[in-house]
Amino acid sequence: MKKTIIVLLLFLCAFSGVITSFKYASFRSREQEIKQELENVKENIDEKVQEEPVFKDGILGMIVIPSLNVEAEIKEGTGPEILKYFVRTL
Repeated sequence: MKKTIIVLLLFLCAFSGVITSFKYASFRSREQEIKQELENVKENIDEKVQEEPVFKDGILGMIVIPSLNVEAEIKEGTGPEILKYFVRTL
């Protein structure tokens, strides 16, 4: 009786070890897929960030507030010329 219980316990331990190793291999495979997807997303973001402004001379857009009779170009930067003549972005 004791031998049967010991053999059964050993079988259960071996079976759980096999199942665990399969799950671990599947996890590692999925981890690599996720890392690759993350790299692709990072590359896409980098490409979008490095795109040239849509307008000429570094102008990014316009802000118009009709009720205040305000129209101003939006430009990136913090230099004196930009702060004097443009709405700046951070």
